Amino acid sequence: MGPGAKGKEPQGHFIYGINADSKGNAYLADMSGGNIGEMDPSGKLGLYPTPSVNSGPRRMRVDKDDKLWFAENYSFKIGEFDPETKRIQEWEDPAPWNGAYDVARDKDGYVWVGGMMSDLVTRFNPKTGEFTHYLLPSPGANIRRVEVDNLTEPASFLA
Repeated sequence: MGPGAKGKEPQGHFIYGINADSKGNAYLADMSGGNIGEMDPSGKLGLYPTPSVNSGPRRMRVDKDDKLWFAENYSFKIGEFDPETKRIQEWEDPAPWNGAYDVARDKDGYVWVGGMMSDLVTRFNPKTGEFTHYLLPSPGANIRRVEVDNLTEPASFLA
């Protein structure tokens, strides 16, 4: 399935990522169902479908503003869930078949993504929509986890 292609209707649920914000809300990536789940401290659960059907949300990070960032592995997109508005925004990576697996937002607001099916690291600017791709020096990296070092100036990508 290429970028922008409509996938089959999701069936069932498969959780592939959990995180929490500073207010005690827990989040889950429902990879099979195409949802972001939000559970408040009282135990109330809400499911929010991604705009792209069968997007395959996985791995997720909460940024300093308590917004949730996640990879949409099946649809080659980056997603953001805003807990205040309960809305999900998506951005399609222009690199075909990049296969976003994990995301991390740095102190300057850039979102870093590791590509599972390419040898690219992506830096995304959500303010401008600009994607910058960096080719890794060795083929077959298959990045599964990304981190950023916010103590450096500018922030540094770690894989």
